[in-house]
Amino acid sequence: MYNKCKYEEAEWKRDKIKFYSEQCNNDLIDNQSRMLNSMLNREKCRIILDRVMVTDHDAPYISTDPVDIERIAINHYQSSAGIPPDDVSIPTAWIDKFNPKSHIDASNYQDLMNLITEEEYSQITSALPNHKASGPSTITYESVKHVRPLCRSLIITLLNACLNTTLIPYS
Repeated sequence: MYNKCKYEEAEWKRDKIKFYSEQCNNDLIDNQSRMLNSMLNREKCRIILDRVMVTDHDAPYISTDPVDIERIAINHYQSSAGIPPDDVSIPTAWIDKFNPKSHIDASNYQDLMNLITEEEYSQITSALPNHKASGPSTITYESVKHVRPLCRSLIITLLNACLNTTLIPYS
C-alpha cells in the first residue's frame, strides 16, 4: 500500500512537471505576458468589486447586483478622465521652447525611430557592463546578454512594437 502511494505521488509529480513545462513552452508563443509573470515571479493583482455606491438617483444606495456593478464601473472608468480638449495648441508662452533650435542638427533625429536590427541589438547588449544590480524588473544585464535566439528575437519584436506604437509596457 505504501509503495503504491509513493508511486502514485511520483506519477502525479511527473504529470505536473510535464504540464507546466508544456505550458511554459506554449506561453513563449501564445501568452508572453503569463510567461514573463511566471519567470519574474510576479503575481496578478486584481480588484474585485462586490458592491458599488450609486449616487445618480434621488437617494444614494449601495448595489450588490453584478450586472449593475459592471455597468457602473465601465461607465465610471470610461468617463472619469473627462473629455479630452479639442484645442491642443501650444500656449504662446511656450512656443519658443518647442520650436527647433538652430544649434541642434535636425539630422541627429533622422534615424531615431528606425526599427532595431539583430546586429544593433547584439552590439548594444554586448557593450552592457557585467555584475550590475538589476532594476525593478529583476532582469540583469547578464540575462539579457545570454538569451537564446528565439527570446532575443521576441525582445527585438517587443522593442520594435514599442517604437511603432509609441506605447511602453508598464513593467
